[in-house]
Amino acid sequence: MKITRRELLTFAGGSLLGALFTPIPWKLLDDSSIWTQNWSLIPGLPRGPETFTATRCALCPAGCAVRARRIDGQPVTLAGIPTDPFKNGALCPMGIAGHHLAFHPLRLRQPFAFTGKGPDATLVPVGLDEIVSEVARTIQDLSAASMPGSIAILDQRPGRAVSGMYREFMGMCPQGTYIVPPGAEEPTLATLQRLCDFNEALPCFDLENTGVILSFGSDLLDGWSSPSHTAGLIRNRNQNGLNLIQAEGVKSRTAHQANTWLPVIPGTEAALALSIGHVIIRDGLHPREIEKGLSDFQTYKNLVAGFPPDATAAVTGIAAQAITTTAHAIASGPSVVIAGCNPAGGPFDHATETAIAGLNLLVGNVGRKGGITLRARTPSAEASTVPAVALANVPDHSIRLLFVDGAESGNIFPASLLRRKLTPDGGTVVLMSPYLSPRSAGADYLIPSPAAYESMEEISTRSGASRSSFALSLPLLSQPEGTVDPVAFLAKVAEQAGLPVPGLTSSEACLKQRAHDIWASKRGSLTAAADSAVTPVQGMSGEEDLWKGLSEGGCWIDGEEQRASTTRRSILGSITPGHFQPLTAPVKPAPGTLKLMAFGWRNATMTASVAPVLSKIFQESHLRSLGGKVHLNPSTIAAHALVDGARVSISTQSGTVTADVVADPAIIPGVIHAIVGPSPNNAAPTDQPEAEGLLGLCVVGADGTWRITEATIARA
Repeated sequence: MKITRRELLTFAGGSLLGALFTPIPWKLLDDSSIWTQNWSLIPGLPRGPETFTATRCALCPAGCAVRARRIDGQPVTLAGIPTDPFKNGALCPMGIAGHHLAFHPLRLRQPFAFTGKGPDATLVPVGLDEIVSEVARTIQDLSAASMPGSIAILDQRPGRAVSGMYREFMGMCPQGTYIVPPGAEEPTLATLQRLCDFNEALPCFDLENTGVILSFGSDLLDGWSSPSHTAGLIRNRNQNGLNLIQAEGVKSRTAHQANTWLPVIPGTEAALALSIGHVIIRDGLHPREIEKGLSDFQTYKNLVAGFPPDATAAVTGIAAQAITTTAHAIASGPSVVIAGCNPAGGPFDHATETAIAGLNLLVGNVGRKGGITLRARTPSAEASTVPAVALANVPDHSIRLLFVDGAESGNIFPASLLRRKLTPDGGTVVLMSPYLSPRSAGADYLIPSPAAYESMEEISTRSGASRSSFALSLPLLSQPEGTVDPVAFLAKVAEQAGLPVPGLTSSEACLKQRAHDIWASKRGSLTAAADSAVTPVQGMSGEEDLWKGLSEGGCWIDGEEQRASTTRRSILGSITPGHFQPLTAPVKPAPGTLKLMAFGWRNATMTASVAPVLSKIFQESHLRSLGGKVHLNPSTIAAHALVDGARVSISTQSGTVTADVVADPAIIPGVIHAIVGPSPNNAAPTDQPEAEGLLGLCVVGADGTWRITEATIARA
């Protein structure tokens, strides 16, 4: 049966499309629900030898340790490894069912292409060589300047060994651009890199030794960085004395568990940060050497003078005493201040991120044990001549040919942000992904890459970790015929287009090169998966020993430390005080409007990345809210003559979507907390704009952020 773009946009993620492609998993789900009521009817597992394999989950950058129980070679159970040296030994609900994703109803098993650009263009199977020829011809035309535009690749998970190959490939292409998506890097650390000169080192959080964490919306207990590691630190507060302060416009799981919750009005986080800075300077809580160490300290001092707690209380919704107490807390000892990046709501704007990250500089956290320390980069021989460019900074309507790497980042962003970067005719988009998803409707060619646990994948250093690391996600399943290694695909394109063929032509070759670079550096040590034995790299007889250990589930952890010596430090960078002027007075929303904010959980923002068997977690247990639901404070519901459970129509300048209301006293009045996640029964409503649902309502600003959108709500 032929599928059009329009049908894909309407039904992607829904049961109809799943049935069209592979109906068997959906029948199994129905059978499973019957079996749970009739245990005697459950068929027995295939008989065979029981074995266990140590590997890692590659569904998101956390790279949690996995102990796979296998029957006759087939994985049947995935569990965490509590003794993991990365201190990441628990699996999230998505990771527990990661081995199911290879059999997802939306799985792609051969290349496809759309017959045109219009909504009625059909999705048809094509040969890989045909796609390679068409893409190579486009590159040749761009090289000959016979058509306008540039070539780019969007790397959904930068920092991997294959990322170096992507950069190399872009360096060969005319006007090649290597792009990273929003939220690809921890925003606070990325901001500190812009404010300070750390040379070749990378900033990181020393959470094990900190005394206070001030988090502005970071989901520390719901997927941030290494979930089990962070959760363990917070759970053991009685022993380690950690004080967690969560500043967030909703009482999230992290806010529930925090020592203090600051229910800041969304959009005023920068004012709160500057008011905290005001107290620190007013009360002399900052180290005196900071005044000379920051090139723009006086400018910052003059700026925060306009944000006294008594005045900002009306702006932020946080009492003056709470602001003062928070300022004294983060200045009293080693602390870290973190800006959040929600998996669906995206990062803060640059000015807000700067105001938040700057508090680390103001209280002397940078270079302090328990604050912001530095780690050495993972050894690499690559010479990256093509810099990484944030998607928001790519000129609008400039990309003629775009390759999209389908590795799951755990985050999502509005399709409108990517669409406006393409040439006016839509350009040519090549999506390399294991699954069919709403994003597939925006592509011209679909290349089926291996799914989770079907190929060897890199587990690189998690965000904010204090040591560089390297491990492998080992395959547990056979790779189906028809799937294509993204690196091998680009090598074919380069050869066909007459470009120099990259030195590495497969993902595994990239991984072996990274292992070689680590061995050549003689840094760090390998921890074996079987017995946790630690072997220094310097003591290995050859690089084969390191690769063998990695291939058996071991992990490499760097031992090299870096000192936080810098030659340049600025607390504001390129942000001028004028950016914060609108925050000195309470914002009055337009009459009848509310603040729409998208919210999601890492790895659960799109149906294609959620195993169907986990529908019970979303649909029956309510441990997670389903997509298409909006949480509102009861006072907001009453003010708009609505009731809990009402069907409502939500409108922004991007369109209108219907949703179900959930009364939630944890939401600040005046805010629509829009859930982005799997649809009920994995079925997408037909009224969603471009199958993005509530995320499609978010308006992307000129700076590429979409955290707050003015919206109206009415009974549907």
